[in-house]
Amino acid sequence: MDPSIVSEEYIHLQEEIIREQTVLKEKISMQWSATIEREGIDPEFPIVPQLPSTPISVSLYRDALVTILSSLSTYTEELQNDVDRCKNVFDNEGHVVSWIKESLRYNTGYFQSFADDHEISAWLPHFVAEQAIRPFLHVISKRCESFIEEMNVGGGCPCCAEPVRLKVETGNEESQFICPRCETSWSQKRKSCVHCGEEKEGYVLTLSIEEDDTSQLEVCESCKNYVKVIMKSSNDSKSTAALLDLLTLHLDYIAQEEGYGEAYPKGE
Repeated sequence: MDPSIVSEEYIHLQEEIIREQTVLKEKISMQWSATIEREGIDPEFPIVPQLPSTPISVSLYRDALVTILSSLSTYTEELQNDVDRCKNVFDNEGHVVSWIKESLRYNTGYFQSFADDHEISAWLPHFVAEQAIRPFLHVISKRCESFIEEMNVGGGCPCCAEPVRLKVETGNEESQFICPRCETSWSQKRKSCVHCGEEKEGYVLTLSIEEDDTSQLEVCESCKNYVKVIMKSSNDSKSTAALLDLLTLHLDYIAQEEGYGEAYPKGE
């Protein structure tokens, strides 16, 4: 893996955010006593949208937002004005409720408009909202572990619906898809494209990366999508899916340069 495409400062920021998310996750887990039962869950659809209740409350989510903003404040003083504007917005419960709903929907358009309306840097609201929602998704994922392998959600994480983009191979022909958003892991059930289900020989290919023996790209000639494949050793200390996703950002650029990804639909 070549993290050089991402600055060391930004990697350290993400590591700090991940540490804060771990603390938040423990707090959320202690306060949310509900269990998630397999009965009533349709295995062909993501779990989160099917839940009758979630651990996401206004007060806990507001705490998560403020925590992420505090991490950003220590990252660079240049963001302080934007951070202060965001914190002032969170005094309005209606805004917090909207952020919960739109972050679950991954509605980038909503957060872009929000940034414009409140004169905040365009990238900041969605980044903060997304990082704040993740500890709640981590808790939900943990409660679904007992039946996650029964799910069959094509192209998306069986827990949160995030598009599949990362797979880890640990040797002995064992592989697990991992979700950078909710940290769910699940096994590949059959040799096919995880996005479109293509099984024909010669359509799902593995591309080696020059001067990199720790990662590959698995690409589909049918739907033109791809998955980043990481050869991960058992002593790899950078084990979270979110950090692995960041450290393999160069693979996304390579895939897109080769004509793969959502910008290249089938037939183009």
